[in-house]
Amino acid sequence: MVRFANGEAGEIKLAEPYSDDNFILNFKESGEITGKTSTNEAYGEYSILNDQLLISSFTNVTEINELFDGRSYIEKMNKVRTFKMSSKGLHLFYDGIRFLLFQPVE
Repeated sequence: MVRFANGEAGEIKLAEPYSDDNFILNFKESGEITGKTSTNEAYGEYSILNDQLLISSFTNVTEINELFDGRSYIEKMNKVRTFKMSSKGLHLFYDGIRFLLFQPVE
């Protein structure tokens, strides 16, 4: 993930601490989601039906104290209900207008 965004207000906030090693997601065909928070490995489950993306039990594994946006990231991931792909990346909406923006790794 690179940003927290509010589509209606046009606000975009860079996730902190920003690093290529933080806020990473991997969606597996098995319905498992893995990745990294600000300081921890994380996992959970997901399901997709039409335009609905439901993420459940997304939590950190190693349970080191989250830094900066780490705790907020986990809370918002567990509220994701819809998604959209655009030229900017993957938008994971956790309410009607607010979303987490991820860019693919090349």
